[in-house]
Amino acid sequence: MKTSRWKRYDASSGLWIASSKPVFAYWFRFLKHAAEDPDRQVDWSLYERWGGREYILRTKQNDWWKAKWKTLFGYREGGEPLYRLTTTKPQPDGIRIALMVYELHKKETGKVGDYWEIAKRIAATEIPKRRAKQITEEENERWVFNIARVKVGKTLRSEDPERFRQSKRTLQSRIGRYIQQAERHLDSVCEGHFP
Repeated sequence: MKTSRWKRYDASSGLWIASSKPVFAYWFRFLKHAAEDPDRQVDWSLYERWGGREYILRTKQNDWWKAKWKTLFGYREGGEPLYRLTTTKPQPDGIRIALMVYELHKKETGKVGDYWEIAKRIAATEIPKRRAKQITEEENERWVFNIARVKVGKTLRSEDPERFRQSKRTLQSRIGRYIQQAERHLDSVCEGHFP
């Protein structure tokens, strides 16, 4: 697929998609979580073209994408996709972090349900990716999850305990907002739209 600023183009099929592939993959994963949640009711009549509940639950995300993207999200220039996003500029990183926080929060093992533990796991997972993208240490210092890095947290805790406590509380509050965002995404997919 050829990349333009807000759209993606697949030359072999002549189709565009409104956003990057990961946004649609997050829609799929949130839909899968909503389908597995006994407290949520997905309107499956809105997802018949996706393959329905059983297909979604038993299919891997990449297999689903390969089989369905052209029908569901692809469109010719000037046309409209069958399933549209509710915004023209979705924020993939925010959606991804909300999904990660939700998945960690839902785990029943260990201390993963604790907001600080969630932040530490995300920091540990994300910092190698940030290094691979050659994000500078200065940028990492401004990154919201930086305080949850083991080395950074330990240093700050010993040098300035009050600042560490305030930063930790702020980050835990941010985790709570990510959980709320994930809940809104789950409600949205139950009604057939995203994000």
